[in-house]
Amino acid sequence: MHAEVARHSMISKGVGSEDQVWETSNAMCLALLQKYQLNLGSEPSLQKKEEDDEMALMAAAAEAGRQHDFMRAMLVLKMGCQQWLEDYGGDTSGFIFKSVKEGSQSPAGAAKEFCVRARQCGKAKDRKKQQKAKEKERLKQRMKMAEEAERKEAEQRKDDPMSSLPEDSKLGIQRMLEMARDDPLHYLEDDAKERVQKARHDLRCSVCGTILQDAFQTLKARPKSLQSEHEILTIMEKICEGGADRSLPSYFGIDPPPLPPRWTDHWRPVRTEKGFVLKGWKKGGRQAAEVEEARRGGEAKASGDR
Repeated sequence: MHAEVARHSMISKGVGSEDQVWETSNAMCLALLQKYQLNLGSEPSLQKKEEDDEMALMAAAAEAGRQHDFMRAMLVLKMGCQQWLEDYGGDTSGFIFKSVKEGSQSPAGAAKEFCVRARQCGKAKDRKKQQKAKEKERLKQRMKMAEEAERKEAEQRKDDPMSSLPEDSKLGIQRMLEMARDDPLHYLEDDAKERVQKARHDLRCSVCGTILQDAFQTLKARPKSLQSEHEILTIMEKICEGGADRSLPSYFGIDPPPLPPRWTDHWRPVRTEKGFVLKGWKKGGRQAAEVEEARRGGEAKASGDR
């Protein structure tokens, strides 16, 4: 990890360099599987592979009838690495970042210092005792999380208005929800469908320009280290999504429709004599308009009651 961080000059890329070092720690297990082989036995050991040696090792294991041993060793190495990262990943990233930035140690020297400091090297008795304590604490946390998840699930079932319905009604509602999810226009009247189709045609060009402007502004606000081509792709992939709607529960495994994209807080479709156009919200944005509309509705209701 020390060698990779130094080779790619990750600490000299300004804002976000710490995140890059952290992401490198998450990729350690993949690199370990690619470059090393775990030999299981009375004293397990790691052996560095030669280039393109993995296929040869798999072929040799197949010839000897030890395919299961080979796959087991890879799984043990992967799971052991993931567990180690869970315990020491954050400390590792911070130590490597500081070591590479100061430039005071070689990769081997940094590895030795950290492993001694983290008590990975030394008396086996102390190391095993520490590992058992961590495993015990990890097990307690997992049990606590499982109990909390079961409690929340039980509360959701209790509050679910659909739970008291007969099975045939549940199946019918589930089918209706699936059809609405797969074809949002299915339950609309014909005139409403025509309006939607016309709006799609009229707004195509203006929506295209709007989302490109929004993507440009989003990318421009980021530091230069996060303005790569990959970042542009991630922005464009989610430009028409506003995230999941957490205010409503899911019924029969079907989630509610997602929220509208962020740029709709500033733009809205308006129907004119010539067709549909995009117009900006008035001062205060979409939320202010919704609040004002609700206030007017409340005043109209109050006057009607009087």
